[in-house]
Amino acid sequence: MDPNTTPALAPPFGVVPNFVDPFTLNSYLILTSTVCLTLTTLMITIRMVTKAYVIKIVTLEDYAILFAGAGFAVFTGFMLATGYSGCGRHQWDVTVTSFYHIINLSNITEMIYCPVMFAAKLSLLLQLRRIFTGAKKTCIYWAFQFLIWANFLFYMSVLFVFAFACNPRQKLWDPSIPGTCLSSNSSILSTNSSILSSSALNILSDFSILMLPLFGTYNLNIPLRQKLVVGAVFGTGVLACLASIARLLFSIRLTKSDDITWDLAPLGMLAIVEIAMVIFVSCCPIMPRFFIWLSRRPTTSHECSNIGGSRKSGANYNREISIRQPEKAWNANDVKSEVRPKSARYQPLDDRVFHYQEMARIAKEKGLDVIDLEFGGTRKAVRVETKIFEIDDD
Repeated sequence: MDPNTTPALAPPFGVVPNFVDPFTLNSYLILTSTVCLTLTTLMITIRMVTKAYVIKIVTLEDYAILFAGAGFAVFTGFMLATGYSGCGRHQWDVTVTSFYHIINLSNITEMIYCPVMFAAKLSLLLQLRRIFTGAKKTCIYWAFQFLIWANFLFYMSVLFVFAFACNPRQKLWDPSIPGTCLSSNSSILSTNSSILSSSALNILSDFSILMLPLFGTYNLNIPLRQKLVVGAVFGTGVLACLASIARLLFSIRLTKSDDITWDLAPLGMLAIVEIAMVIFVSCCPIMPRFFIWLSRRPTTSHECSNIGGSRKSGANYNREISIRQPEKAWNANDVKSEVRPKSARYQPLDDRVFHYQEMARIAKEKGLDVIDLEFGGTRKAVRVETKIFEIDDD
């Protein structure tokens, strides 16, 4: 038997194997990959520009989303390579050699999926913990901590299972090779069962991450309109939950299928959508601050010449950050009389919901005297003095 000319599965009665130009789902895989990769790249770019250039504060959650974005590009690349090898064709239209290559690439893709998805969820959970708890170690804080460590243990366990599904590794796609696999029935089922279990636990993880911020939003001491906006932003996570449910259904179908190369393609596309949605939701909270900054950028030479001038100009005032510490102490009356110490250092913050404990941490780290805080378009000057914050409306 020549593996380069023999089909990987016996065709149905009356069907002739086609190795040249068979019908394939690869075009849908390319479309899904292009849209999701473009969306995530755009969202991550906007987030990092806003955090590094506008807010000038980059934290662990931002590095996690950068890792997730880079890993997602690698994951998508391997998925496309799997498609070009024959994934998305009926298995009788794939040679035995190509089938072995598809199984190998699919297993590598599954291993990449674990750290990428964990990094995306870690970024989201760290961001949610900061927004809803600040420095307070409340019940919600410990709930976020539990989800972080539970997801870490889950994805690392799944990664281990995919990496050591068969010994030797070649037995994963060639059952004739002597060795052992996690599944005694079939070497291929060793990874199919892992895909099924990971899909089921993914649903639990996604819904937990979705419900916790909605509960936190309900308990926030902010107007109802802002609660609805915040809830709508994090409510987009339901898209990731729907992708997880669909992925579970296709995982069940895959475990019962003989046409593996055909049923594996939609599973890969749903995995791409799922990761993209988690990254998208993680980047959504920064978008209002980005558009505010974008709308206040100087558009004429006259506006550019006034940078550092009037305090009432949001775009100008955000850029007025000096490098010296104040030579003398100042009081809250300076804010009311609209006279600020020229040497004071200022820092704009983007979060609509921000806790004083978090401001104290940032002020201490960056050596700030004044923090410029914004709530729904209303700017407030927050003076830092021995952990006391006096807030006066502009």
